[in-house]
Amino acid sequence: LLVLNVLILLVARRLMALKKPKGWGIVYDVFSKKPITRVVARLFDAQFNKLVATQVTDNKGRYYFLAGENKYYVTYSHGSYEDKKTEIIDASTQKSDLIAPNVALQKTDKPKK
Repeated sequence: LLVLNVLILLVARRLMALKKPKGWGIVYDVFSKKPITRVVARLFDAQFNKLVATQVTDNKGRYYFLAGENKYYVTYSHGSYEDKKTEIIDASTQKSDLIAPNVALQKTDKPKK
């Protein structure tokens, strides 16, 4: 019975392990090309302008969104950089459900509050 319980535990752990997608987008500085941390990326449904998901970039500037077959756009905001909005991204024509374009942000003259 102990061996059976251990086997069930191992199988359950294997099935419960979350797998992260292998691709991601990177937010970086337009001049220095260095990744920017703590950028808030928001995914919006283009048809209804509805917020679908929010991500904050990690210490390497990486982020990603998992989304269904629809049209989306992404906005980026950070206190020291100008806000940016992408063009419409049509996820129905893409192979994967991953939305993560690489984006360059430019520093702003006035810091935001």
